[in-house]
Amino acid sequence: MPGRPASWLSQKTEVQLLRQPNSSNKILTRTTKDGESSPPFVLRRVNYKSKRWRRKRESILKRDGYLCQISLRYGKRVEADTVHHIFPVNKYPEFEWEDWNLISLSKEVHNKMHHRDTQELTAEGRKLMERTARSKGIVLR
Repeated sequence: MPGRPASWLSQKTEVQLLRQPNSSNKILTRTTKDGESSPPFVLRRVNYKSKRWRRKRESILKRDGYLCQISLRYGKRVEADTVHHIFPVNKYPEFEWEDWNLISLSKEVHNKMHHRDTQELTAEGRKLMERTARSKGIVLR
């Protein structure tokens, strides 16, 4: 079953987090006040400790000259220490490993791209995603 965005959850909803053994994905189920349950869905998480991710991260940082690409747009040269998925992995798992979906950012700029707790994109993160979608001819869902 494809993952659903975390924004799908409301404050009136009780969420159960279940972890599969040896998996970084979270399985979520939703229970409303009426006691109604949704089928389980997966909130995907990238394994940031895997060898594959470490190689990909280094490749993207090198491609971007170890500079924050958003700061660079505004003429500032700030060292990048984070690689960000422009299209969130939990909504767009098919773009998880695409180079064009990854961008080098400073920690400060990265924290402006999505909320730390909910992982939902902020307005700045959505703008970056929409700009990238337009340039790639991707229709957002």
